Amino acid sequence: LLLVLAAPASAPPDGPYFITTGSFREKAAAQAHARDRGGWVLRTDLYRGLTPGYFAVVRGPFDRRGDAEAALVRLRAQHPDAFVRAAGRPVLP
Repeated sequence: LLLVLAAPASAPPDGPYFITTGSFREKAAAQAHARDRGGWVLRTDLYRGLTPGYFAVVRGPFDRRGDAEAALVRLRAQHPDAFVRAAGRPVLP
C-alpha cells in the first residue's frame, strides 16, 4: 500500500510575511537598531519559517507577499539590505 500525502488545494499561504531590516543574536542590539532605524523586534523562535536563535528587526506582519514587497520598495533607501521573509506557522507552546 502506497500512501501519498499532498497539501490540500486550499492550503494556507506561507505567511505572515515580514520585512527584515536587521538580525541580531542579542536582544539589546536588536532593540537599539529598532529604536534608531524603526521597526520592532521579533524573536525568530516564534515562527517555523524563521531561523531560530535570533532577534529580528522587522516591519509587518503582512498577509500577502505582494504587500510586503511593495512596502520593501519604500524602505530600500534606508535599508538597502532589507528582505521579505515568509514566517510560516507560529510555534505554539
